[in-house]
This record gives sequence, structure tokens and C-alpha cells, in this order.
Amino acid sequence: MKKLIFAITLMLLFAGLSMGQDLVFFDGAELGTGITLQTGWSGFVEISDEEDAGDDGFCIKLTTGAGWDGLYLILEQVETFDTWSQNTLSFKILYDPELVGDLTLWFLDLDEDGAAKDDYPFAATYYVLADSMDDSYQWIDVDIPLSEFDLQNGLWDNDLGEQVAGTMDTTLVERLQITGMGQTEWEGNIIFLDEIQVKGPSETSVDMEQCAVHPNTVSLAQNYPNPFNPTTQIVYHLPVDGFVYLTVFDLLGWEVRVLVNENQFAGNYSAVFDASGLVSGIYFYRLETAGFTSIKKMILVE
Repeated sequence: MKKLIFAITLMLLFAGLSMGQDLVFFDGAELGTGITLQTGWSGFVEISDEEDAGDDGFCIKLTTGAGWDGLYLILEQVETFDTWSQNTLSFKILYDPELVGDLTLWFLDLDEDGAAKDDYPFAATYYVLADSMDDSYQWIDVDIPLSEFDLQNGLWDNDLGEQVAGTMDTTLVERLQITGMGQTEWEGNIIFLDEIQVKGPSETSVDMEQCAVHPNTVSLAQNYPNPFNPTTQIVYHLPVDGFVYLTVFDLLGWEVRVLVNENQFAGNYSAVFDASGLVSGIYFYRLETAGFTSIKKMILVE
């Protein structure tokens, strides 16, 4: 099964999620109050009766466009979201994971750096690997504690042309996205989504064991962006605790970076490779852990 990073982009404005209150983006029949449905710069999205996960007769249908693009649910105004670590993102999904690949869920805050340039907001990310999803083409229930999102994803700076380190502000959440990272395999596929909401803390638990989207095997995803300059992100999953050795080497087999060299707990991980000072060309990254080795290719461009 192909390992492609697929990112889920649903643009949200949080209208004051309080203790025990659910924030509904799509309830199976219609969008939540003040939410607009659209895609980025390509693809097509609609509320459809073609498939349905419940009894309401409708779902969201996304026909994927170019890579790094995807679904947007945009709300009218930003409100403070103070219960981030106590809530869970819940949705139903129907798609072919072998064709579409991995998923990446993104929450984003406001772009408030004050600079006169078009930056992207800081993001919190969570990765759902295709190997963890049912390949029999049926609706799957997904529940992900927001505490499991990586708040340190940073933002993309258009002037610098690179990812900038930073922490997402969970009190100023404006969107959650579903975007495709693969430039070829992603395009032209169909994804159905239904019953999308953030559940309040009184109805959820952030226990890692309750997250239903972790695969039971070690896996290494394709880096993104790829090609890249000068930074790229590498995602991998550990089903059990163990020692992890993640390295980058060149075409001649010389090791140029050690990204991870330590014991890690079971879970989803992401490592940033900064190729500053290296010549452009083809590089490889290798993940080694108990009984598992995987190597993938990436391209550094000028």
C-alpha cells in the first residue's frame, strides 16, 4: 500500500466551545451555523446524497484536485477555544486508502504576525496512516484526541520559502483542513466525510488507547514537501515502545544527518530535516527500529 501524506483541511472558526458542548461542522444533513464549504485552488466539494453514513441522507463529497489542496470549512468569526486538550475530533470517512494514501489533519490559527506579506497560519497536525484504515471501502469512525495534535508544526513563510518554527495558538483556532500532499496519486479521487464535530470534554477521553486510527505495524511515510528546500518533514509510526534510529544519507551512502537516535514511546512522530548547507540532489532517509528497516527517497532542489 502506498504511503502518501494526505492532509485533511476543514477551515473552522470556533464559536466558543465550552465544557461538555459539541462543536458541529457537519451534522449529516447540513453545515453548522456560520460555516462555508469550499476547496482551495482546485478540486470540487459538495453536499451529496450519493453516500451516507447515517440516517440523514447526506454527506460531504470531495473530488480531489492538485496535491497540497483540499477541503475547507470556513466559519464566520474566531472565538477563544480554551479546552483544546480536553476535546476530541470526531468524523466518519469513506474512501479508498490504497489510492488516496495517508491523511493529515490540520488545525490552523490566525495569521497575526503583523508583517505585510502573505504567510500561512501556524498549524497543529495529526497523521492518519493508510495502513491503519479499513481497505474494504466502508464507512470508518475516527476519534482523535486534540491533545495528540502536534502544535509545533510551524508555518510556511512565502518570503523565505521555508517552514518557520512556531507554536499554534489553540485559543485562536480558525480552521481545520484536509489537503493532499501527493502531487499525482492524490488527484482525481473521491472522499466522503460525514458527522464532523469536536466533542466536548464531558463526552470524551484523551486516552491514547481510544484513538481508533493507529496502525499495528511500524510505518514510514513519504516526506513532504518533496521536492523541498531547505526543510522537509518525515512522519513515522511506532506501534510499541522501542529504540529508533532515523538518518539521512546521500547517493554515495554517506550519512549526512542523524534525525532521531533514542528510545521512543508508541505513537505517531514527525521529524524535520533541515538540508541547509547541502548540495541539491537526491537523498535517502532510513528508519530503523526493532525488526524493521525502511528507506525512502527525497529530492533537495535549489
